[in-house]
Amino acid sequence: MVRDSRRSRTSGARCLSAFEIKLREKLGESGACPHGNHVLPESPVERKRRGETQLSEAVEGQNYSIISLHERDPKLLLFLHFAGLGPGKSLRYSARTTIKLFR
Repeated sequence: MVRDSRRSRTSGARCLSAFEIKLREKLGESGACPHGNHVLPESPVERKRRGETQLSEAVEGQNYSIISLHERDPKLLLFLHFAGLGPGKSLRYSARTTIKLFR
């Protein structure tokens, strides 16, 4: 998931179950794995509301911040890690085969 750099983060208010509260106590407020994926399930609507989109829906020439990597292939995750792509990194999307990283 990536977020368009022009959009700001919004927070949606909702009730948390006792399980969710305990999980957040253990994992911290973000409750995310090292790849940026939330442990608690999130709907696509919640992600869209925060301005997140799939890289496949990115607009050429726009700047994006990587929010999470949903890939389950360990070799691809390792490749992305060594390429410097991961949560917290910024990039400019190009329809060509290259991605320009901002360091």
